[in-house]
Amino acid sequence: MPTIAIDKIIVENRQREDLGDLSSMKESFQEVGLIHPVVIDDMNRLIAGERRLTSAKELEWPEIEYRRLGDLDERDR
Repeated sequence: MPTIAIDKIIVENRQREDLGDLSSMKESFQEVGLIHPVVIDDMNRLIAGERRLTSAKELEWPEIEYRRLGDLDERDR
């Protein structure tokens, strides 16, 4: 799975206003790692995974696994 530097991901206007308690997600990341990568577009804008991205930032991860939206579209062809 490819990785990207967390500071390269652009977070724009998001639907969710409150990310809630991230402590259990961060504990899970420390125990088993990231199971579902974040989803970004071709411009590195976040499509899905704001809670995962924020948890990784709070754990001071330098990078995170990702899928590009275009890569997901290709699977349907």
